[in-house]
Amino acid sequence: MTTAARVKLRGEVRGLISIAALFPKEWLDDILAARRAFIETHPGEVKRGIRVMLQTVNFIMNNRQRAIKDLIAKLNYAPDVAEAIYDSFRFSRDGRFSWKAVKNLRDFIINYNILPRDKTPPVDELATTRFVD
Repeated sequence: MTTAARVKLRGEVRGLISIAALFPKEWLDDILAARRAFIETHPGEVKRGIRVMLQTVNFIMNNRQRAIKDLIAKLNYAPDVAEAIYDSFRFSRDGRFSWKAVKNLRDFIINYNILPRDKTPPVDELATTRFVD
């Protein structure tokens, strides 16, 4: 990723096609997943995990320079690459999401034969808001 991002930022290469253009406008970029059985038997742990994830996201989004510095130090990104990657982040700060985005993701999975329709759960079984305050 670093090399590709670096040469793109320098203008040495350019993208010919972006698969992002194929995605609907409402889309889920980041998903926290857990098995249904775990969610049902450990709801406290799920809620705490989501709380920690959201605290982390908010820390990152509220501390741009620190996050960029960490991308450089920990992942060995060049400064311009780290800034471009940080600027591409689209995290939910409150854990909320669009049900239309969930439907779009499900439709994409079916339409591109990633999973057959009969093996893909309905939209309301793919996500929950019950752990988001």
